[in-house]
Amino acid sequence: MGTVIYCETKEATTPYIFTNTRIAVYSYEEVCYYIFHNPSLVTMEYLGRDFVEWVSEKLEMKELAEQLQELLEQDTSLFDYLEVLLLAANYYSKDEVALLFERMKTEASLPKVLQLKKQADGFLDFQKYVRAIRIYDTILSQESLEGEFASTIYHNKGVALSRNFELQQALKCFENAYEAYPNEVSLGCCLTIYFMMQDLDGAKQEAERLGVENAVYERILSDYQRSEEGYEQTDAYLEFSRAQEDARYGQEKNAAKRLDKLIQGWKEDYRTQTT
Repeated sequence: MGTVIYCETKEATTPYIFTNTRIAVYSYEEVCYYIFHNPSLVTMEYLGRDFVEWVSEKLEMKELAEQLQELLEQDTSLFDYLEVLLLAANYYSKDEVALLFERMKTEASLPKVLQLKKQADGFLDFQKYVRAIRIYDTILSQESLEGEFASTIYHNKGVALSRNFELQQALKCFENAYEAYPNEVSLGCCLTIYFMMQDLDGAKQEAERLGVENAVYERILSDYQRSEEGYEQTDAYLEFSRAQEDARYGQEKNAAKRLDKLIQGWKEDYRTQTT
């Protein structure tokens, strides 16, 4: 999960996977940590019978599993269910759980559009770009969207699209974000798309269209060039460079294997986003 979590309970050999984010957890403590830090993505749908069975069989927490099963049969509320789950082994204190519930209730009282944003942002954080994009589209269908909030939604959708290699659509989102509420972050992302496509003329024309000062443009370009130098050290870039080198020296089969490996990895990433 990207964080070191101290576990006192049994660690399962088979993980439980939260299907909406594809996050795998191996212990009771990891379950609690995931729920505590992602409440907007947690519903009874992902804590049902399969989860209870995993708690019973893989974590060997039979008593907790029986309690949770009974609550499921009673069609209890999410808060009652989480209270039993989160306090079962004292990973979080009662006060901490009470604060979590207070935060969840506050979020539940927010306008629907803000609740959707939290969900979309959560999926974006977990690199589930397709799911995030769909929710951002739902938000953007609202007629009253404008100003800074509209800019944020367009910007975040642009981030998801760019990370999903949909650069032309991402470019339009960053343009919309900047026009809805001018800010240098969205501007930088907008121009970066042009830089990534090796279209410096297009970037310069876009900057002029948006009324960007030359000094700002040059700073953004310089930042991009530094980041590009860092990207050249990544495994994906090095593998692509090796494929190009193989092709250049007549090793077409080796080049094809390298490219196929990269493409299969990208496909697998996409599949995990859409399940």
